[in-house]
Amino acid sequence: MLPILGLQADDTLESLAAWMARIHPQDLPEFQTRMQQALLATDTSIFEAEYRLRHSEGHFVWLHTKGTVAERLADGTPRLAVGASTNISKRKIAEEAMRLSEANYRELVTHASVVIVRLGPDGTIHFANPFAERLFGHEPGTLLGRAAVGCIVPLVESSSGRDLASLVAQVLANPSALADIEFEAMTRDGRELLVRWSNRALTDAAGAPALSLIHI
Repeated sequence: MLPILGLQADDTLESLAAWMARIHPQDLPEFQTRMQQALLATDTSIFEAEYRLRHSEGHFVWLHTKGTVAERLADGTPRLAVGASTNISKRKIAEEAMRLSEANYRELVTHASVVIVRLGPDGTIHFANPFAERLFGHEPGTLLGRAAVGCIVPLVESSSGRDLASLVAQVLANPSALADIEFEAMTRDGRELLVRWSNRALTDAAGAPALSLIHI
């Protein structure tokens, strides 16, 4: 444990108080709560926490600590606790990088001046960015869960008579074959818009197949 914190063999963390003095102020309250719960428990409850501990050079290291009270005195007072700590800094850094990437993506999509709509395999709308909601004349969030055909895409294209329900089904079945295609969309008040769509196959957060429709 000492090398993780940049300490030498003759350096010591003599007490729980000394250990807690190194914990990041933002993480200390949660650590104290979990530790207190484990110390006061009447069974061998497991204490587990992820928190930052100050390195000897001043920066913080992320640790995952897991332990339990191994022995108690007759009155229940903890006598001996055992546990282990693992350096999880790399994982935390990766998680933060992903969080920032996702935040940047959401920022881009939210403020994009193009229509971005995500459909599920059954053609229901899983996501529509604010520009799409405004263009199609729908209130925020009201497109979600609705079938795209009959909502933002007409059943039949007025200018050509094409069966757009079948066309969208083909796009959903094989987006790469119809990656860029032009067909009508419609607004909430019934106006028809001839648009070009860029279609991309993707997966959602759970790994399920989805389709991204982008009006370009």
